[in-house]
Formats: sequence, structure tokens, C-alpha cells
Amino acid sequence: GIRSENTSNIYEYLNGVTTINSYKMTKEEEKEERIMLSLRTKEGLDIDAFNKEFNADFITDKKRQIKKLQDNGFVKIDDKFLKVQDKGFYLLDSIIMELI
Repeated sequence: GIRSENTSNIYEYLNGVTTINSYKMTKEEEKEERIMLSLRTKEGLDIDAFNKEFNADFITDKKRQIKKLQDNGFVKIDDKFLKVQDKGFYLLDSIIMELI
């Protein structure tokens, strides 16, 4: 639930300045991050775990987007995991944006 980042000043970074900015993420940011990071893996998004953690119904909430992505062959649902198909990896950022 905490996001940390290095300094955004490239000169400070290259000179070894270790300024780290941290802040607590909102629940919405946590949901978006879970979708983004999970879809970048071979396993995909564990829908049941997502629903349990965020008290959500991912399939119902994203029904229209998922159908569109499935119809285009970009994603599939396999054993309660939403997975990006090979064809979809070329458009991964767009797929993630569609789902968040």
C-alpha cells in the first residue's frame, strides 16, 4: 500500500543522491497497480484474489471491456485468471488502460 520512488532529478540520481519519496496509495491506485502488474506476468490476474482483496466483482465491473478484448483475441479467462494472449502483449499498455 506504499509507493516509493527515487528522485526525479537525473543529476541528483546520477550523483548518488538517495532521496526517496513515499506515499500511501489509495485503494483505487492499489487496484490499478494490481491489474497492471498482474497482466504483465504469464500467470495473469487472479480474479478471485482480486475480488476478495478489493471487495469487488472484476468480471461484472469490467464485462464490456473484457468482452471487447476477448473478441479481438487479446485476453482470455483461464481457470479464474485473466491472461493476456501472445497477440495482446504487443498492445499491453493499451489493454491495461482499457481495464483500469
